[in-house]
Amino acid sequence: MPNLPSAFNSSKYDDINNFKPIPKATVVAQIIKSELKDVKDNAAHKYYQLDFKVIQGEHVGRMFFVRLNLIHSSERAVEMSNKELATITRACGLVFVNSTEELHMKPMEVD
Repeated sequence: MPNLPSAFNSSKYDDINNFKPIPKATVVAQIIKSELKDVKDNAAHKYYQLDFKVIQGEHVGRMFFVRLNLIHSSERAVEMSNKELATITRACGLVFVNSTEELHMKPMEVD
């Protein structure tokens, strides 16, 4: 599983809206796979793809994907991705992670 560019501290970033604490009616999902991928039109840019699977409720088995642009020349893209990663990390009950694999198989509520 891919390591992050450096140790990640989620306490340095604010949450983004789609991973805030959510009502019980929202899906429970977990990350089942993560990969570091190249951006097709720029070899210097890479993103982490996180594959989520819904594990409770009426949508069990459905998948969704999150792409984190943590290796990118756009500071804005990196900042937004860091905020999203911080939200996911905290939703997993963690603060520091060194690898996306540490986020696997940890149920979280997602809206």
